[in-house]
Amino acid sequence: MGDLVTCNRLLTTFAQKDVTFPSTREYKLAAAVMDACEQGDVDAFTQSVFEYDQLTKLDNCKTGILLRIKKGLEMEQDGLT
Repeated sequence: MGDLVTCNRLLTTFAQKDVTFPSTREYKLAAAVMDACEQGDVDAFTQSVFEYDQLTKLDNCKTGILLRIKKGLEMEQDGLT
């Protein structure tokens, strides 16, 4: 929550441990979400999640987490943080 450096480091670590991970849809979603968060781009975030959900439905837990991230981005974009 708000620690993009650690998230990016962990994503890189997981990719190094499993060389097939960067080719998965999950990695691509995580990378797209990270990029959108770093840029503060709510539209890119929403589009990435939407595209992932079209092929692999997100469960309630993942949806809840992603909604919290989106709300945080929206608050940041509006200057409320």
